[in-house]
Amino acid sequence: MKDINIGFWLTLATLIVIVVWCGYYIVVRNINHKDMVFSYTALFAAMCLFLLNVYFSMRSESEVKYIHSHIYHKGDLICFYKHDDAKHIPFFVSKNNRLIYSSSKIPLSEEVVLYSDINERIELNKKLVEYMRSCFIGSLANDFHDWEENPKNNVRGTAFFFISNDVDNKHEYVSHRDIIRCSGVNVSEEMLGDCNIAKWIKLPKGTKVKKSENGVIFENPHVLIKVEFNVDINHAWDLKYHPNGTTYTIGAALPPSERSITYFSTIKYSTEFKKELSGSPNKIIYKVWSDKLFNFINDGFSLS
Repeated sequence: MKDINIGFWLTLATLIVIVVWCGYYIVVRNINHKDMVFSYTALFAAMCLFLLNVYFSMRSESEVKYIHSHIYHKGDLICFYKHDDAKHIPFFVSKNNRLIYSSSKIPLSEEVVLYSDINERIELNKKLVEYMRSCFIGSLANDFHDWEENPKNNVRGTAFFFISNDVDNKHEYVSHRDIIRCSGVNVSEEMLGDCNIAKWIKLPKGTKVKKSENGVIFENPHVLIKVEFNVDINHAWDLKYHPNGTTYTIGAALPPSERSITYFSTIKYSTEFKKELSGSPNKIIYKVWSDKLFNFINDGFSLS
């Protein structure tokens, strides 16, 4: 975050200024004092060694992972296709599918089938990105609203969860209203509240949520996480799946209203652990959170 970066570099700059000022104001004025000159030389050398160590040893740690999705579209129905029957569509998505579809202003599939202009496809892709962003934030509010717990979509069978709306100053509690505003999603507070009685999303202390051009950003002093949704401008009509997951199409000439469409999507998950806190003992905590967040997205939106 900007305040951490500014504080980090301001501290180093202050150190340099103080040491140089001591050399000018104290040592130069007592240049014949051999012990003082020797001590200052050692101090200056130590400062230079410290700065070199900071420059060469403190590095940011970055990683990029990808999740592949297939989005099924027929009429006013749109959903994420799962090849693995054991994996479930997120509850928020299945419950609010048509509401999210409507708010994203995605046209009917029979209209898309007739698209021939590339600009129409580009506009459609933007709407599909908005759809995926809304599905992600809604699922986060429903299934992974507490960063210290395991996502609920990892639980199979019947389970009970105790949810309290008490807050403290050890975490960042982002209300439903704020998460909608910051991420720019096309959902309502009522939609989030209907799926989860928690009124907030609990994140690590200092975490800010931002909207990017095609996704959502989570940033705190330790880590920057980008979740970006990309949809291929091309799509397949009447795509079918063999039991082993390979695809095929049926060549029958169906009317537009009976044709289904499959969009190919890639979710890019990028993490960058800040160099300013690369040696922090708390880094492992944020690494665990980042891994859980990735697995949560992969379980809910991947093809497999």
